[in-house]
Amino acid sequence: MIKPKLETDALLNKLFPSMESGKNLLTDLQIMDIIRKARRVPDRHEGLLVEGLAKLINGQFDEGVELCERSIQLNTHDHVAWLNFGVTLSSLGHHSMQNDLLWRAMSYGLVEAYLKALSVSAFWVDVKMFEHAYEFLDRAGLINTSLTEKQKYEVEFMHELGSRLDFIAPFATIAMEIAESERLVVTNSHVSGDAEHGYCYALHIDESDPDKLLMVNDMALHKILSKGLHALDCVTVFVSESH
Repeated sequence: MIKPKLETDALLNKLFPSMESGKNLLTDLQIMDIIRKARRVPDRHEGLLVEGLAKLINGQFDEGVELCERSIQLNTHDHVAWLNFGVTLSSLGHHSMQNDLLWRAMSYGLVEAYLKALSVSAFWVDVKMFEHAYEFLDRAGLINTSLTEKQKYEVEFMHELGSRLDFIAPFATIAMEIAESERLVVTNSHVSGDAEHGYCYALHIDESDPDKLLMVNDMALHKILSKGLHALDCVTVFVSESH
C-alpha cells in the first residue's frame, strides 16, 4: 500500500489493514474518530481521501466513492490518492472500477499508475491495458530499472503467452464479472495449459465453502455457454485459496 504525506500517515496506518483485506477491521468508534480527524487535516484533498476510504471500508460505498473522487480532482497528480482509492475498490470486489481509475490516472502521465496497471492487467489478462502500460514504461526506459521481481515475472508471463492472450482474455473477463457480482475476495490468478490440451484461467478466491465454490464455477460455465465460447479450448475456474 502506498503512503501519502506525513499529515495523514497516522490515520491511513489505521485504515491500511481494512483497505487491503476488504474487510472492516475497525470498530464504529474508531471509524468515527478517523473521519473526525480527517476533516481537520489542513490539506483538503488528503482529508477527503482519508474520510472517503474510511467510509468505503465502513460500507458507505457511494459516499466513500464521492469523497475519494473529490480528493483526486483537487489534486490529479497525487498518485497516492489514485492508487489507494483503486486498491480499496479492488479489495471490496469492484475490480472494473479500479481498472477505470487506472486508465484515468494514466491519462495524467502518472508513472506509478502505469506500474500498477502493468500488474493489474497481468492479473486479469487485460491485453489493452498491459500493452498500453508496457509501451509507456518501455519508452520511458523504466522496464529494466523500476519493475519489481514480481512485475518482471508478470511481463515475461504475458510475453510468453503472446498471441494467445486474446484467446484467453474473454475467460478472465468472465472471472472478473463473477467476482464482482458475488463480491469475491480474490487473492491470485494464473493461466495453465498449452495449445495441444487447452488453457485454463484460474482465479484464486478467499472462499472455503464448497457450495459457494460450486456455485461460482457453475456460473462460469453458464457464462461460457451464453457468450458462445464453449467451442474454444479454454475454461474459467475458481479455486479456493486454502487449497
